[in-house]
Amino acid sequence: QEATSILMRMLDRCQSYLDMLEEEAASSSSSTALPPPPPFEPTIITYNSVAHAIAKSGARDAGHLAEEVFARMDRWRDACCSDEGRGMGQYSGVLPNARTLACVIDAWASAKTTQQQSFA
Repeated sequence: QEATSILMRMLDRCQSYLDMLEEEAASSSSSTALPPPPPFEPTIITYNSVAHAIAKSGARDAGHLAEEVFARMDRWRDACCSDEGRGMGQYSGVLPNARTLACVIDAWASAKTTQQQSFA
């Protein structure tokens, strides 16, 4: 759970930064001050580490939690690469790799119930 909360805080900080940039762009003031540097964006290693931690946690709903991490990665990338330019060049998101999928499958396989294990 701790790993998931760290990931969510990272994404929330990135989102808040983008919101701040949008507000500054929408305001009519022509401030010459430079914006603060952007917060670090989660990398594929971050997402894979969180999914792996969930898989090894023994949580009853590990499969669902790992899939939520996967879905969050996908939504963040979509937001960064949308036609609306939401990422504003600051963030690019990441694509899942074989390790990401292996971690999600591992989470389902290590589930406590046979019904959840069948998803693997």
